[in-house]
Amino acid sequence: MCRVRFAVSACLNICLAIAAAGECPARAPSLAPGMPPEVQSIRECRLEKAQYEELAARWRTFLERNPDSAVAEVQLGRALRYAGAPADEVYPHFASALRLDADCPEALDAAAATWLSEWKPLGDGAAGCYELGLKAVELAPGWADPHFALWPLALALGRTQEADEHVAALVRKGGIPAPVLDYCHNMLAGAARNALIFTNGDNDTYGCRALQAAYGLRLDVQVVNLSLIGQPEIDAEIFGRFGDRSPLSRAERDALRKEFQSDFVRDGELYSTKVLRAVVAKAVRGEWRTPIYLAVTIPGATELCPQPLVLEGVLWRVAAAAAGPGGPGDTTDPATDVKASHRLFEDLYRLESATDLGYDWERNNSVRALMDNYISAQFRLAVAAAKAGEQAMMRAAFRRGLELARFHGRDELAASLRSYWRKLDPANPEIGRLEPVKG
Repeated sequence: MCRVRFAVSACLNICLAIAAAGECPARAPSLAPGMPPEVQSIRECRLEKAQYEELAARWRTFLERNPDSAVAEVQLGRALRYAGAPADEVYPHFASALRLDADCPEALDAAAATWLSEWKPLGDGAAGCYELGLKAVELAPGWADPHFALWPLALALGRTQEADEHVAALVRKGGIPAPVLDYCHNMLAGAARNALIFTNGDNDTYGCRALQAAYGLRLDVQVVNLSLIGQPEIDAEIFGRFGDRSPLSRAERDALRKEFQSDFVRDGELYSTKVLRAVVAKAVRGEWRTPIYLAVTIPGATELCPQPLVLEGVLWRVAAAAAGPGGPGDTTDPATDVKASHRLFEDLYRLESATDLGYDWERNNSVRALMDNYISAQFRLAVAAAKAGEQAMMRAAFRRGLELARFHGRDELAASLRSYWRKLDPANPEIGRLEPVKG
């Protein structure tokens, strides 16, 4: 495992050196001075509704003065979408952008992504949308964003090698920042051999697949995004990667999809939830012998999973059997594997980028929010280590958690960490030195 870590560290360091040299432009290529601020993807930044409404108003004003601006239509549509506007108000702006300029990379990218939306795709099915995305890459070869849509489109079309090329391009073009890549490295590196990891969104999925495709890191681990498997074509491709080891057959997944379609109004259970629970149930019955994890980024993971969960670093491991209060089986207070989590944070995880002074954390608050998972994991680890009588591990966890909380301005979390540390370790003079400076 140490050799694997060294290899990926070297590769990632090369990637970061390329990015620092200015060879990885990430901003939309058609934006120009005098335009309103870019509406960033929520992968990077998540604003309040009122802020998106303000951005929409500014782009609408700009568009009134520049009615032929395709990129303005895209930015306006994105702002409205993030503000919660209905689809029939949002997506016509993307269609208008494509009509205004069929060679605008942003318009092509937005049109390609409509295949994954609730609106009618602007391309001719997945294949047509894929061609639009490829054209965006051709017109703006240094821009990473089109590859975010091209990866699931390639999966839907069964073009596995091309899908891998698209996620690898995200690393090469600087589309995934170092803190996210390192976070995903840590997810993969901490999983047991031949594991399955269920993920939730973009920032816990693309980085994992990119590291596997670009550097061959932990190819034994299967990453299943719960959002993407809702698309039947992508569902088939993702589970097809398991080969003979697939936890659910095509027939079993088809049955779950029919159940979802007929029962959703009654039970409100998503297809992805049914898949997760079916896979876990098979593992519990001994019909599928592979370690299963849930990313801590999955909201309500303890409610979604029918089995107890145990925290190992930034992953929930599905436990094989129930135990007493505070341990596996107690979903109100899931257990923490103290020794495993301590080893991961001490010996295996890449954490340097989580406190990178050169990264624009204010602009990219979604990435900052991802770092909060480290703080929460340290908090849980510290308390669990104290209960287990592991004082050195407790202190190390509190120390790391406080360092991260203070760096990211999480004052309430930092105060809670200090309070608990003082309660559990009252004789330790180090706590006083970590108090915030007054005045």
